[in-house]
Amino acid sequence: PCSVASGDSVILGRRLSRADRPSVGRFGASILGAVGLGDWVAEDDDAYVARALEAASDLGALADMRHGLRARVEASPLRDADGLARCVEDAYRALWDDWRVRAQLPIAAE
Repeated sequence: PCSVASGDSVILGRRLSRADRPSVGRFGASILGAVGLGDWVAEDDDAYVARALEAASDLGALADMRHGLRARVEASPLRDADGLARCVEDAYRALWDDWRVRAQLPIAAE
């Protein structure tokens, strides 16, 4: 549930994240980074407040950023199912090959 809410809040333009928080903060930071909004990740309370005040002081820029969020998310790695599948397959292959090496079994030809 937290990850869905974090993802939805990015699309709606309502996400500023704290990287130093447990998993939900790191997850939010990951989503923001994937859509090119790493500057919306604060490292501590002071940076969080400063970033929020900065955003609130330029409502035109905030509106422009929010207007393009859905397109940014759609064009990001977050929506690349084929790329994700290839990465997972590569990771499985590497784990399998590593196990075969440790078990002293031949690695299958690609």
